[in-house]
Amino acid sequence: LVDGLINDCGARVRAGVEAHGWFDLSTLKEPYRVEGKKTMGYEIAEQFGTQFVLPNGAMDRARMREHVFSTPSAKQKLEGIIHPVVQQEVRRLAQAAAVPCLVFDIPLLVESAHWKHQLDRVLVIDCSVDTQIERVMLRNGWPRGQIEAIVRHQSTRANRLAAADWVLCNEGIDMATLQAMVQRLARQMGL
Repeated sequence: LVDGLINDCGARVRAGVEAHGWFDLSTLKEPYRVEGKKTMGYEIAEQFGTQFVLPNGAMDRARMREHVFSTPSAKQKLEGIIHPVVQQEVRRLAQAAAVPCLVFDIPLLVESAHWKHQLDRVLVIDCSVDTQIERVMLRNGWPRGQIEAIVRHQSTRANRLAAADWVLCNEGIDMATLQAMVQRLARQMGL
């Protein structure tokens, strides 16, 4: 679980995953989007309207984000479309992986109760909410208010930390330090 929106620190940690032969099973990667794009596109168009689907069949994420955060019932409806497809693809990839450690990159792990029971351990890479917001502003160019609205709809930092078996602090450190922390943890895990 990465404390920063979507790909923030997770992208950095995944780079270290490759160096150690682990298998990164991200719920945000293309396989489920490619596999489920048409099905999800049809379902999204049916449930939300064609204005929420791009010409290539993918969801218009910007439009949907705005809609979900302004219409509370829309989030649950959207999750009912996307989550089953993601879960099916993740299960398929996990069963096919022949590695000692699977790394699941699940941005909304705490909010999605169905994931926790499928995991042996949870690692939270933590930073302050202010740092989280600053990183997203830098990465995405979004205004602070938009990011704050998203953060308000997510689980609290305290809840994410409570779900963790391990916590690595990604505040005020460089990439090399974070990678060293991940490597130490991997050794502690026997990997």
